Amino acid sequence: MDQSRRALGNHDELFRSICSKLVATYPDLIEILDNLAFDEMLSSGAQALCA
Repeated sequence: MDQSRRALGNHDELFRSICSKLVATYPDLIEILDNLAFDEMLSSGAQALCA
């Protein structure tokens, strides 16, 4: 699984100059967390709050 384009775009928009040091040691974990936090959660967050 790769990081989604939406996750990469949202991460860059919110934290342009910040890169996790864990990428070097745990790239799979960071990939999963970034996809969850910056793609799935952001895209469903507004809907979940309204429900």
